[in-house]
Amino acid sequence: MTLNGPVLVALDISDDDEALRQADALARALEAPLAVCHVLPDLSQARVLFPQDAGPLPASEVLIDGARAAITQRVLRVTGRAPHPEAIRIESGSPHAGVRAAAEQLGAGVVVLGPGRTSARLAHHPAWAVLVARAAPVGGCVIGATDFSDPALPALAAAAREATRRNAPLRFLHAVDFDTSGIAMAWPAAAAWPTIDTTDALVTSARARLTDSLAQFDVAGEVLVMRGPAAAAIVDTATREGASLVVVGTRGRSGLPRLLLGSVAESVMRDAPCSVLAVPLHTGPPSEAAVA
Repeated sequence: MTLNGPVLVALDISDDDEALRQADALARALEAPLAVCHVLPDLSQARVLFPQDAGPLPASEVLIDGARAAITQRVLRVTGRAPHPEAIRIESGSPHAGVRAAAEQLGAGVVVLGPGRTSARLAHHPAWAVLVARAAPVGGCVIGATDFSDPALPALAAAAREATRRNAPLRFLHAVDFDTSGIAMAWPAAAAWPTIDTTDALVTSARARLTDSLAQFDVAGEVLVMRGPAAAAIVDTATREGASLVVVGTRGRSGLPRLLLGSVAESVMRDAPCSVLAVPLHTGPPSEAAVA
């Protein structure tokens, strides 16, 4: 997929400005608007012990104005540009619900935020890409990981574009996890299968497909085929290679809507030593993506 704006960055009260820095760089590269979201606690629930006083607290406007002023100053300090008032969105409620509401209202193409459960939950939505921002080595490579489940290979396409934009080395990665030990326990005849030869053939085939993908996208890069579980292979490779970004797709082999994110992508988003860009295989309204 091609990354598009607007770019929405979700900020909390921490002093870590990595998400804001990366969101600003991405928005500039895409020539897209940059918007900022901060989620306050649900102010309407602050007096649940006194139903007769239900509704926003009188101080809520003060809190909102204070948050808006603090975010404005933070954006100016980190990015060097003052945000338009309409680009600062103060939501209330749970972090996931607040950021999602802001992204939907903005029509965001990319949501940028720090690591955590909120990033994984937002990546379930097929309308935008999610960038989990972490500090990483300057000039580190970009890794595009694929399980070959989609003929368009959107993760590889996005990785190629990001490597070009960052002027960074590119790696295409596939993990071959072919383990017949569990099958052999249930069916002893399987123990005679040519496991090593079969695995070697899969590795050779995967390397050829990755090489073809480099040619398809007309980019220079290396291909890496690892053996073992995909999530661990991706994280280990990113650590060993000193990667600055890993790009993964957000749909597993099953294609079931409830598995839209997939355990591999979620594990990589959680455990990678660098930033992770999770790109959906489909764009458009969720109802369309869910039945595709």
